[in-house]
Amino acid sequence: MDQAAQTPADTPEQPPRSFAEALAGMSDEALAALFDERPDLGRHIPEDFVALASRCANGSSIRVAWHRLNALDRQVLEVLIALQSPVSLPTLLQAMEPQADDATRGAVTDAVHRCRDRALLWGP
Repeated sequence: MDQAAQTPADTPEQPPRSFAEALAGMSDEALAALFDERPDLGRHIPEDFVALASRCANGSSIRVAWHRLNALDRQVLEVLIALQSPVSLPTLLQAMEPQADDATRGAVTDAVHRCRDRALLWGP
């Protein structure tokens, strides 16, 4: 296929290159949910997504968010930190529970989504 003839639907979506770009790609609903989950991020409206990314990565904001997580969410983040990025979901599951059943895989996947929704991790 000629590149000039490709439409956006024909080309694969590129993953975000930065945390700020990942935040900019969030829907309005996802951003509203982020501010609900991490109210400290919106105390003063960030100027742009770079400022929001910086605020999300701030140690005190992360500590507040950490204390709001359940045990599985914390475990997921701890394992991801130990494995270093990038980490695929199958690699994470193997590291956490090599013989995981469907329920465990589902719970870990849900924990990854919760952490991503709270801007505690990002990436493809």
